[in-house]
Amino acid sequence: MPEEKYQLYDLLRLFARGRLSREETPAEREEADDRLRTWLLETAVAAGRWYKPEYGAPPPSWQGPVPLESAEQARAWLQDEAPAWLAALRGAADRGEHARFVDVARAM
Repeated sequence: MPEEKYQLYDLLRLFARGRLSREETPAEREEADDRLRTWLLETAVAAGRWYKPEYGAPPPSWQGPVPLESAEQARAWLQDEAPAWLAALRGAADRGEHARFVDVARAM
């Protein structure tokens, strides 16, 4: 059974953005953005490595909320979440996170 996905409608997105700007400092928002970018890119690396003979399945130490128990799950996550992890990859490049960028590129 396909995993259900949630999306924000434009009006709800505007409301949430307004609340966020009133309730969180710029530093707190940046920290949350960093955590999200890190998670997206670490997951992209784990998913992409399914297709690398020297890696295959994520190591037992890898823990994430996304099931990557098969190459099919990894492929589905990479395709479904491409807009998010590609945006995170562009963000890493913009911030000069070159090692992280290269890790993702190699995994793909």
